Amino acid sequence: MIPARYMFTMLACAGNMINLFGRDSLRIGILAIKEEEKLCQDALAANQTSTGCSYIQWSDSNIAQVLGAFNYGMILTMVCGGPLSDMLGGKYLLLMVTLVSSICTLLVPIMADTSLPWLITCQVVYGLSGGLVVPALSCMIARWEPRCQRGRLATIIYTGSQFSAVFTALFTGYITYNYNWRLVFYILGCVPLLWIIPWLLLVSENPSDSKMISDEEKDFLMRETNTSVIRPRMRDIPFGNILSSGPVWGIILANIGCSWASTHTSLLLPQFLHQVLRLPIHHNSILSSLPYIGCCLVGLLASCFYTWLTTTLGLGHTPARKICSSICLWGFAALTMIVPLISQDTVLVTITTTGAYSLMGFNLVGAWSNPLDIAPNYVGTVMGISGLFCYITGALVPNTLGLASAFIPPEDVWTFLFFLVVGVTIISNMLFLLLGTADLQEWNSVGSSDSRERLHQCEEKVGQSLLGFQSQGHRVV
Repeated sequence: MIPARYMFTMLACAGNMINLFGRDSLRIGILAIKEEEKLCQDALAANQTSTGCSYIQWSDSNIAQVLGAFNYGMILTMVCGGPLSDMLGGKYLLLMVTLVSSICTLLVPIMADTSLPWLITCQVVYGLSGGLVVPALSCMIARWEPRCQRGRLATIIYTGSQFSAVFTALFTGYITYNYNWRLVFYILGCVPLLWIIPWLLLVSENPSDSKMISDEEKDFLMRETNTSVIRPRMRDIPFGNILSSGPVWGIILANIGCSWASTHTSLLLPQFLHQVLRLPIHHNSILSSLPYIGCCLVGLLASCFYTWLTTTLGLGHTPARKICSSICLWGFAALTMIVPLISQDTVLVTITTTGAYSLMGFNLVGAWSNPLDIAPNYVGTVMGISGLFCYITGALVPNTLGLASAFIPPEDVWTFLFFLVVGVTIISNMLFLLLGTADLQEWNSVGSSDSRERLHQCEEKVGQSLLGFQSQGHRVV
């Protein structure tokens, strides 16, 4: 029988993945939409018969608005989604999000043919629901991931977003090239409905409520998690302490750097390949998927590397988190600064961008999972605040192409954008090294005394006292 925590991990990873299908497929699909509209306009200019043309003019600014709309929605719900997840749990929030994502994905072909404002509105609504995904998953991970396996299950679950990017890039490119871009959204819009039944039947909010868990595993998770027995109420959440916490701001700043790098790769890189290297869409989708394939593999290896640092080498969780964050951000910067120098060589650009983004997998055991260390009872709130800044970044980065094009000579635009992301990642990791820690924060407790993390702390103090007593006894003898 599969342990219940592994069943939760597999379904949570799948849920994380399918909730991003609509967003990720649009990143490649919008190139096909723009190309279709251009062909229609060319046909009209030549006085030829043209049917099915879009009413939307797909300029760079309109594309940026559509691609950024998902992030606009997430900005609004990330902060409120965190406390909501901490108070109510994540199971049914994730279920609701999945239904909304399915509907919004199915509506993309209709909106793209009729109205730009409605398409943007659809993506904003999609983002409003998507803002609940990370807080919902985080508060469930805090209850299902034992301390002795810290980082492993969370890494697998969060890697679902990379799996989504890989699958949708390949799937969108293939279907668009061989059939029609609209079919992509109809198929991917139906897939989330297949996930709902197993999520309802096989997953529970807490290990203590699960019907699939053995008594041994239940006792094991009760001992090996630091979450409170009771859920916090709104008045229990220490917003002041969270917002004034140096470690929290260290997490936020490091994740801003990763968000900038991720958005640069996912949104701007396909346009760079299409505009500068003149790659067709189906080749573009294959090359655009390679960084995500690398990130998936490196993310899984990073969890083993983190375990090796903390167990074999005996490093504390604080230096281990900082090492992983440095490999992620500074490694990305080192490889990305080479790209402008080799921008005409498709093979070298592919190798360097794939290697650079692959290192983003280390963030899953770096700053991204750090809230599980410092505040497991309020991990949804901390992740929500961090996610707010990440998605503000994600909403702004697509506009850097338009701004750079307006103020910088065309031949220097992409060089500027690559060096800009290099500078951001270097600075953000320096700040995480200064502010970050993996120590449990004092404000993590819920209520007066009913929390297991205090029990764990008491057990550790008793153990230390016993060791001290025994050592004194040996000295007396």
